[in-house]
Amino acid sequence: MNYYSSNPFNITKAVDFTDEQILSNWVDLPGDGGFNHLIKPLSAMPMFIVGGKGSGKTHIMRHFSYPLQKLRFNADEVFTSLQDDGYVGIYYRLGGLNSSRFHYKNFSDEVWLDVFAYYIELIIAQLTLSTVNDIIKKSPDLQNNVSPFISKVIDLFDTDIQIDTSKVDNLIEYIRKLQKDIDYEVNNCAFTEKLNIKILVTRGSLIFGIPNCFNEAFCEKEVLFVYLLDELENILEFQQKYINTLVREKVHPSSFRIGSRLFGIRTLMTYSADEEIKESSEYERLHLDDLMRRNPNYNKFSKILCAKRLIKHFESEFNLLNEDQLSQKLSELFEYYSNDTLFSTQTNFILKKFNHKDRPYLKKLKNQLYMYVKFQYSKSSIDHFIDNILLNLGIYEYPILEKVNILNFYSGWSKNKNLLELSEFIKQDSQYFLTSQNDKITSSKLSHFNYDLLAQLLRECDKKQEYFGIDTFINMSSGTPKNYLTILKFIYQWAIFYGDEPFVRDKISIKSQNTGTLEASRWFERDAMFIGWEGEQVQKSINRLATLFREVRFSDKPSECSLTTFSIDYSNTSSASQLILDYAVRHSYLLKIPRGQKDRNTKRIDDKYRLNPMLCPKWDLPIYSRGTISFNSFETEAIFNPSTSQDDFETTMKKRISKMNVPFDLNKPTYESKSLFDL
Repeated sequence: MNYYSSNPFNITKAVDFTDEQILSNWVDLPGDGGFNHLIKPLSAMPMFIVGGKGSGKTHIMRHFSYPLQKLRFNADEVFTSLQDDGYVGIYYRLGGLNSSRFHYKNFSDEVWLDVFAYYIELIIAQLTLSTVNDIIKKSPDLQNNVSPFISKVIDLFDTDIQIDTSKVDNLIEYIRKLQKDIDYEVNNCAFTEKLNIKILVTRGSLIFGIPNCFNEAFCEKEVLFVYLLDELENILEFQQKYINTLVREKVHPSSFRIGSRLFGIRTLMTYSADEEIKESSEYERLHLDDLMRRNPNYNKFSKILCAKRLIKHFESEFNLLNEDQLSQKLSELFEYYSNDTLFSTQTNFILKKFNHKDRPYLKKLKNQLYMYVKFQYSKSSIDHFIDNILLNLGIYEYPILEKVNILNFYSGWSKNKNLLELSEFIKQDSQYFLTSQNDKITSSKLSHFNYDLLAQLLRECDKKQEYFGIDTFINMSSGTPKNYLTILKFIYQWAIFYGDEPFVRDKISIKSQNTGTLEASRWFERDAMFIGWEGEQVQKSINRLATLFREVRFSDKPSECSLTTFSIDYSNTSSASQLILDYAVRHSYLLKIPRGQKDRNTKRIDDKYRLNPMLCPKWDLPIYSRGTISFNSFETEAIFNPSTSQDDFETTMKKRISKMNVPFDLNKPTYESKSLFDL
């Protein structure tokens, strides 16, 4: 069978799935209660479910909707199962309203509010009644109560209406006709300059009344109607204000789960005395991707998500394994380097490619030392001095230890230590390390800066940075399943392009993983992009931030290890910079760390941010973050203030980075005093 004509990770958006596909691709979050514990479908407390693009909001909300509930039920026991569930989910995408129709065209916002409120009342009423109708058709025992139910719903209207009460279809058709009349008037009002609409029902009467009518007519056990309103970001502010009003004034047995992107909630105001809805007392807020990032089970969830896709796509190849079993073997399907503290396998190419004295980082150090002391002594004396230092720092078999030695050497150099004595001490310490004795500095520097030093080695030797392994991709996805699936999609595509047969005969090569990861990083930057002046400024600021991080990582003496995180005093930041920071967070370029960062001097808690790991491969930055750099107000403005020129930013960056590169201080003379070495 030709498995490679399609990509198992090609579909990454829930809107592209049918109900059956939503169910078949569903993976619950491992742990107590799973997503049911998070969404709380039995809770009367409304909830706003927010997250970045691809965080899984739509997939989860559809999972809790009636069409998916029905698929999980026995066909002959839908009503009984529904009562056992205790809720019924009514899902609707607010984007389908085409909300811009209900705005301007020579009519006031007050008029449009009335029209919009009436329109959404009719839309949700049709969805709710269609759900009720389906339940009744699958439950013959309910037929006797249909007419009383319809009569109760008719009583919710503000005017007398004549409808055959024998079938719910008749009521649905009547409401659909009312909706079509509104569509006609709204779509033509720009030409007719009229809105000939009669509002036949008070706001909220149908939305809150139909669930009550259903429970009174049919239920022994109460069923909560949960309105799952998705894509809040696609409606206008005054329309969101009306949705907020429904949330505040909900009537039992009804509740709401409202999905929105991080940037999508424009207001929390209501039309109830122009007050805001209050978190914790009137609604809960679930920040989905932040929760997933911090959830210890996200790694397991992601692996099962991949395993399920593979089992479905490759059929017989994995038919002897279930999802849990395959998820535990995923790492074996990707090529990776053995877990070697000294990166012997990854750096073996250096031993083959370079003579010891020709290794780029040793040549760089030699030139730096020469430029530093060239005016002090004769050439032969300088050569002898430099050769002794390089001999002390060199360890032919282990390039990564040479880098550690050089880093320790740079650290001592920046403190004006005697360089020759320093190199002799470092030689002795690294020898202790190799013989498992009690070294003082080598093991510490290696444990902190190992991956940064490896990154420097690869760059100095003209090799691309390497990102590989399923755990790396999960961490890179930042709690967002769409990001994770997209990484796998691009890796799979490149594996096919390079002629591999991934997941069946071949492990996915490190080359395919690197190329796919880099493409996913560039895709994310485009996908997160938003139009307008703010979008341009965010991109400019992120480019500056990532450039600074890269300069730190590849400096002679990095101030922090695995650096992609920074902290600032937000209260001492200009409003212009705050605006760009907030936009960067809301569009997922930056991830805000909830607990913040304690300032070392003042002990205040500063705001803390992390560059989204999805962006890191583009700038050769680490996926895993350890160190945090604190920006002063001047540096914050240089990066995030739109009025700061590129020249001013580069001047600010060079001032910061100068302390990390030879000669470690711009004000330091370009020669070395005699006290630093003794010939």
